[in-house]
Amino acid sequence: MMTQQAVRYRKLTLIHAYSPTNDASIESKDDFYKQLEGAVQKCKRNDTLLITGDLNAKVGKGTPEEREVLGQHGTGDRDEDGESLCEFCKMIGLVIT
Repeated sequence: MMTQQAVRYRKLTLIHAYSPTNDASIESKDDFYKQLEGAVQKCKRNDTLLITGDLNAKVGKGTPEEREVLGQHGTGDRDEDGESLCEFCKMIGLVIT
C-alpha cells in the first residue's frame, strides 16, 4: 500500500510492506525486493520516504562501516534476511530505524 500526503511543503510517501517469511524461497524474497524497489523508484527524489511493516529481518549490530544504514543502535546477530535488507537500504540510501 502506498499513500502520499503533504507535510510542510514536502510530500510524505509511506510504503507499508510485509516480506516473505524466513522459510520462503529465495525467488519469492528476490521478487519482494524487486517489487519494493519498483515502489521506491516511483517516489519523487525530494519526498520524505518511510517504509514500514514487517520485513522479517534481523539486522543485528552491524559494523562501523554500516553506520550510515544502521546507525548505532542495532543489537544482536544478523540473519540472511537482515543481510538482504541492509544491502537494499544501502543501495537506495535508506536508514533502518
